[in-house]
Amino acid sequence: MKTLAIVVILFVGATLADVTPARLPEEFLQNLHKKVFQPRVVGGDYAASKQFPYQVGISTKKGGSFYWCGGSVISEEYVLTAAHCVAGEIQSVLLIFGATDRTNALQTGSSRQNITHIRDGQIIVHPLYNPMEITNDVALIKLNQKLEFSEFIKPALLPESGRFQTYDNSPAVLSGWGKVEDSGSVVQFLQYGYVTILDLNKCMQFYNTQEYDNGNICLDVENSGVSSCNGDSGGPLVSTVTGELIGVTSFGSTAGCTKGYPTGYSRVTHFREWIRFHTGL
Repeated sequence: MKTLAIVVILFVGATLADVTPARLPEEFLQNLHKKVFQPRVVGGDYAASKQFPYQVGISTKKGGSFYWCGGSVISEEYVLTAAHCVAGEIQSVLLIFGATDRTNALQTGSSRQNITHIRDGQIIVHPLYNPMEITNDVALIKLNQKLEFSEFIKPALLPESGRFQTYDNSPAVLSGWGKVEDSGSVVQFLQYGYVTILDLNKCMQFYNTQEYDNGNICLDVENSGVSSCNGDSGGPLVSTVTGELIGVTSFGSTAGCTKGYPTGYSRVTHFREWIRFHTGL
C-alpha cells in the first residue's frame, strides 16, 4: 500500500477576469541548466517573494487538532489540494495566499481567508477517493470571497483538458512548507526544489498496490536529491518545461522522506475533466 499521506499535525497552531495564469520567472527557467543536483535537506531552498504566486498554505481543524497542508490557486474562486487534507469532519479552514512566511499575517502582498462555517459543496472531495489506497487524492475548496490577483497571488496554469502526458524523465519544481527532515516539523518559510519525474512503473515497484492507473506521477527522489515531506500534502508540482500545474502532493514512504524513495502526486491531467465539471475552468 501507499501508506503515508504527506499531511502533518500542527502543535502550535476585486475580480480581474483577464489575469494571466502564473508562469515560472524567466530567470528561474534560464538558470535551470546551471543547477547541480546535490543531495540536501528534503525541503530544498528558500523561495523568494512572488516566485510561486499560486502556492497556498492550508491549516485545517479536525476534532480539536490542527493540520497543515498545501494547495494551488487555480482561479479567483477555487483552490486545488489533496483529498486527504480536507476529507472528514472539517471544523474550519485557514487559507494563506501570496506568502513565503506562513506565520506573518502582515507580510506584503499576502492575504488570508478563514472559513469557520463550511457550507454544503464548499469542500469537494473526489467521489472515488480511497483513503486506504490513497487513490483519486484530489479535492477543491471554494472560497468565501473571490481573490484579488496581483504579482503576489496568481492562478497556476492548468494543462489542457483531454490531454494525457506521462512527463516521465522531465523536470519539475515542487514547493511547500513541509518538513525538511524526518524528525522535524513544518517550516516557517516556503521552500522549493527541482525534481525529475520517475517512470510510473518504476515508482510502483516501491509500493504494494494494484490500484494505480494513470492517476499518479512519481518523483525520482534518489537522483533529484529533493523530496516532498509531511506538511507538503496538497501542494503544487509544476512542469519547468510547460509551466503547467501537473501534480498535487499525495503520498510517500513510511520509511521517511530522506531515504530516497519516490514520492507520489495526483496527476492533474487525469482529473482535468473533474476539475472542469466543478469549476468551469
